[in-house]
Amino acid sequence: HRRRVAGRCAALVGLSPGADHGRRDGCCRHALGLVVAAYAVYLLPVLVIASFAFFLSTVTRNSAAALVGALLFALGFQLVAALPGIGSVKHYLLPAQFNAWESLFGRGDGDALIARAAWTCALYASIPLLAGWLYFRRRDVAGD
Repeated sequence: HRRRVAGRCAALVGLSPGADHGRRDGCCRHALGLVVAAYAVYLLPVLVIASFAFFLSTVTRNSAAALVGALLFALGFQLVAALPGIGSVKHYLLPAQFNAWESLFGRGDGDALIARAAWTCALYASIPLLAGWLYFRRRDVAGD
């Protein structure tokens, strides 16, 4: 009985096991795995913005300033990406990394986009995290 209920719930959201439009046999686990992987890849640039917000929160000691600063940080990357004449650099900016998840579903260069998003986001996140940690280490948090 539980399998029928789970099967009906899966069919409602489109995860029914069966043909994948003639290309290959689909599977609920495979589809769910792709969705989880896509979310994980999409979260990479989000973690960059969160690391910048951590840096701002540490330096300014103001969470509202950190939120506004993180928003402006993301908006600044969007504005730089919209500039004409930066074609070869555009692939390494943060907004381009938000599209890396599409390669899991057959769009783009495949694993190269995910690898580039991983190392680019690691580089972008490590700088504000390291700076925020170094600043945080100097503060007297315990109040001794």
